[in-house]
Amino acid sequence: MISRGTFLNMIEAENALVLVAEIEGEVIGFLCAGIECHDEDYVSRASCHVDIYELSVTKIFQKQGAGFGLITEAEKCGKSKKACETAILAYAFNENTLDFYKHNGFEPYGIQLKKKID
Repeated sequence: MISRGTFLNMIEAENALVLVAEIEGEVIGFLCAGIECHDEDYVSRASCHVDIYELSVTKIFQKQGAGFGLITEAEKCGKSKKACETAILAYAFNENTLDFYKHNGFEPYGIQLKKKID
């Protein structure tokens, strides 16, 4: 979960996107994202994408379409600003989350490595 300060910084950013899923007025999930646009550089070509920072759905409402709906709405917003893809970072050990994203069309893109310092 993100900190309150990080959340406030995210929603105040010009490129911020915050969506809430509700059932009968009860918040059951949310998505925080940014629509990131980059100029061409030595690593990649110019592009815009939806960068999902946080996606959460209350456990009892999972597997009912709320997460899919939040992603779909984020992509609609991104498309309106010329975004051509959606990205999210997920932990390799979180198999349920990885399965959810793969089921919703996400594919592995990069790999982050880490090492403990002795």
